[in-house]
Amino acid sequence: MRNKLQRLALTLLCLTIFLGASFQVLGSSRDYEVSKERSKLNFSFAVLGMPLIEATFNDFKGTIVFDSAEKTGNAQFSIDLRSVETGITAVNERMQEPELLFTESFPIADFKSSALQFEQERLVKIEGDLTIKGTTRNVEFKVQSFTTTSLDDTGLRTISAVATAVILRSDFGAGKYAPFVGNQVRIQINLVAVSP
Repeated sequence: MRNKLQRLALTLLCLTIFLGASFQVLGSSRDYEVSKERSKLNFSFAVLGMPLIEATFNDFKGTIVFDSAEKTGNAQFSIDLRSVETGITAVNERMQEPELLFTESFPIADFKSSALQFEQERLVKIEGDLTIKGTTRNVEFKVQSFTTTSLDDTGLRTISAVATAVILRSDFGAGKYAPFVGNQVRIQINLVAVSP
């Protein structure tokens, strides 16, 4: 009888340790890396007398730290502005000019989050600093969707999100060709980030 009680106590102890470790892993923060192959970074702007111009940046990278239990985290992104693609070679080249992106001196744009805003359980806003051409401005990304999966079909933990922001070209010293080219630029990120 005593041996049975000892085995039962040992079993309960092991179960407690296992469950405690499991909850600790699930509740702790996790690092994610943005998958460039599965993500898109688009932007659009108006040109007088023409439909909205839509473009993308093909080269970017980022990391996300997220704790779903504590509702905390941060995000950092780097964008190679030389990878801009409008579908028109001449426009791509014009975007590199000193009065626009000035990629010869400032090839990389950076975003670093400073705050996450939740409504109940849903992430709705990411606030942070965007630096373009050496100028930093506070930017708010509105989050349209945000989901996490324990394991996707590739066997990886993932974050999937769609977020948008509106910035002014003139805030970053890139206001050339106004008013023929609109000052407002809408940014949309369709993001997939993975964690082992």
